[in-house]
This record gives sequence, C-alpha cells and structure tokens, in this order.
Amino acid sequence: MNGARLIARPSAHSVLFETADGGGVVYWQKLILCCGARELSLPFPGWTLPGVTGAGGLQAQIKHGLSLKGEKVVIAGSGPLLLAVADTVNKAGGDVTNIIEQAPLPALLRFASGLWRWPQKLRQLRRWPRKAI
Repeated sequence: MNGARLIARPSAHSVLFETADGGGVVYWQKLILCCGARELSLPFPGWTLPGVTGAGGLQAQIKHGLSLKGEKVVIAGSGPLLLAVADTVNKAGGDVTNIIEQAPLPALLRFASGLWRWPQKLRQLRRWPRKAI
C-alpha cells in the first residue's frame, strides 16, 4: 500500500488508514511500519568537493567495492546512522578519526539514557574503538 496515512488505532491490533482512493482498516498480529526514511543532503561549503559524500552513499560505495584501506575518514551528521556508517568504514579498512554529531548534547544524553532498553546496542557500543566515539 503506497501513499497511505494512518489516522487512528481503533483497537490494539488494527489501524485505520486513508489513501487518495479511500480508506479502511488493517488488522495484524505483528506490524512493521516502513516510513520511507531517506538520507537528506543539505548543502554546506565544500559539499561538492571530491571525497565528500553522504553517509548512505558511502555505505553503498563500500558495499560495491570501494577500498578505504589506510584512508582517514571523518563522519559528520546526525543520528544513529553515523555509528553504522563508521562501523562499515572500519570494517572496510578505513580509519574513522572523528564522528561529529550535529544534535546538541542534551538531546544526545536523552537518547543515551534510553539505551538500557536495548542491551544489544550497548554491547555493540562497548566493542567500538574509543577513538571513534
């Protein structure tokens, strides 16, 4: 179903939706919402220089064979995707020298205070080289 908008949750295992063609109710036992998140590249001075790429674009290039062996890489932006990209860069032989988070410190602390709910993520974080955090 494309272009749907969720309107209400009439019961624990149903949602009311609308589309351009009408609407309806969907019932489920397990629900996965894929909300179309995508990388947003905002222009900044130097963003068109060689070697500057978006986080998702860099991951795609690595998956298609880009070698980063011995390359120093700075990852900047916002959100947990930065950590996933840094992990991909490290595994591809790159040297992540910095991860620069755009979000203010209070927002990061709020996010970090909720990580106890996902112990597997805390274990992943402990495995990170300290210089990359």
